[in-house]
Amino acid sequence: MKKNMQKCHEEYEPFLDTLKAYQRAGVSLTVEGRPVSARDLADLCVVREAGSYMGDYIQDNRGKLVEIRFDKIDNE
Repeated sequence: MKKNMQKCHEEYEPFLDTLKAYQRAGVSLTVEGRPVSARDLADLCVVREAGSYMGDYIQDNRGKLVEIRFDKIDNE
């Protein structure tokens, strides 16, 4: 169990930093259609207590990234 917590911690900070960078660049972060903070999203995706999530990267008509939509996926 402790090994899983260590792996979770190793993944968490880099992922959170990446999400924060996206937000600073003006990219919206959503989960199941609702806006979320970078920290809340990192908690959901890295800890995975509420299931697994997959990101869909949305671009505008010029190819600029404008949103990352995370939706819950089945683990089965």
